[in-house]
Amino acid sequence: MSDFALFQEGEGDLGPSTRKTLILFMLLLAAGVARAASFDPVYLARAQGTYRFGDGTCVTGGRMDEDGIRLLYMDVWKNQRTVLAQSQHGALSVLVPPGYALNIDERGDRLRLIGPQGHIQTAHRVNKPESRAVRFHHAGLTFAGTLYTPHHATKRLPGVVLAHGSGPVDRFGGPWITFFTSLGFAVLSYDKRGVGESGGDWHTATYVDLAGDLDAAVDWLSRQPQIDPARVGIHATSQSGWYAPWAAAHDRRVHFLIQRAGPGLWVGPVTQHENESDWRAAGVPEIEVAPASALWLQLNQLARNNGTREQAQHLIDAAADKPWFKPTFGESWRHIDAGAWSRRRVNTKLDPARTAGRLKIPVLWFLADKDQNVPYAKSKRAIEDAKRSQHADIELVTIHDAPHSFLVRKPDGSLHYTNHYWPEMAHWLRAKGIVKRDFKGCDSPQQGAAADRPTAQQSVGG
Repeated sequence: MSDFALFQEGEGDLGPSTRKTLILFMLLLAAGVARAASFDPVYLARAQGTYRFGDGTCVTGGRMDEDGIRLLYMDVWKNQRTVLAQSQHGALSVLVPPGYALNIDERGDRLRLIGPQGHIQTAHRVNKPESRAVRFHHAGLTFAGTLYTPHHATKRLPGVVLAHGSGPVDRFGGPWITFFTSLGFAVLSYDKRGVGESGGDWHTATYVDLAGDLDAAVDWLSRQPQIDPARVGIHATSQSGWYAPWAAAHDRRVHFLIQRAGPGLWVGPVTQHENESDWRAAGVPEIEVAPASALWLQLNQLARNNGTREQAQHLIDAAADKPWFKPTFGESWRHIDAGAWSRRRVNTKLDPARTAGRLKIPVLWFLADKDQNVPYAKSKRAIEDAKRSQHADIELVTIHDAPHSFLVRKPDGSLHYTNHYWPEMAHWLRAKGIVKRDFKGCDSPQQGAAADRPTAQQSVGG
């Protein structure tokens, strides 16, 4: 699962049809695409920060690479605007709002949205994080990333490491970076192993390997002189929700954990749910979905119980001539790779809710009740059971009427990002004493008492 989706992690865990869900949903909003003049994509990294339009609305974000080089800006305060553009063949194409062109000055200080009738909306940058390239090491590999800090920060800062979703994810985190820096955080975002400037190969990594990478990032951040090591944590999303609790359990430097659309269950039932969603969407008849789903869970249970590759291959061979096998499993599963099976045996051992229940740190967990990738009811039950049995400090927030992307459909049929994720996260961070800044708007952050704000609700609407 990525920041916006799930996809096959080199071994058939997760269906490719849901890859990059947020971007794909955003594309549905775009009735047309407007192109700007020739644009050098290296400037995209400069166009980062918070921008205010003439009507007072703001957007925050910057470069966020999803199947290409993109810019994503969101209004995390009032949810009134989104700007999504991509760099293609030397031109900047605007996907949202549809029909617009986007002009960015060379320094990235000004955005100009040019409408279909030539109307221009100008936004000026009011907040820009400082940044510097960093390197850290783990398991004989060198990892490359960027440390972002609030502009002119003088006091020791809380810190957060952004954990990756599935696939080749790099350090460019768009509004996730600027949201946290606007609250006063230092943000470490790094290239996943084998991506960008980082060594290694994510295709051959287990979730335990990736958790080790994540812990190495946390350790590096905690040691920086401008960081308050008692206020360092992890923001995990989607796939990293499986291994971020494991990372937190094995590193005392982790002091809080946020799970966005992270599964509460082990790999087997989660990917079973996702595969069923994908197969049904592809038109596979229900009579064929059921036996394929049963085989899928059987294989994962075998891996979890340390079954051999030969045992797994025997199950595949027995099912290969069934009419449902090819339209569900396909040729990629006809012969089980030894390395992939070995990784599956590791990955199926991770149980995120139970691990989170044993943590002695606060955990904020977001689930979407219409998630096509994560089984909501089963995950919710697992998280609640872990919280109750271990007396864990877990806050569970349900985003209603939303899929994995957290995009909610309005009555007019249009889609927008949930109103509740950003403010609920900001309010929880303040309530836990991790930050002091309030979340009132894109102007200079205001200080205020915790009692002045509503606390995060256990269940919220879209």
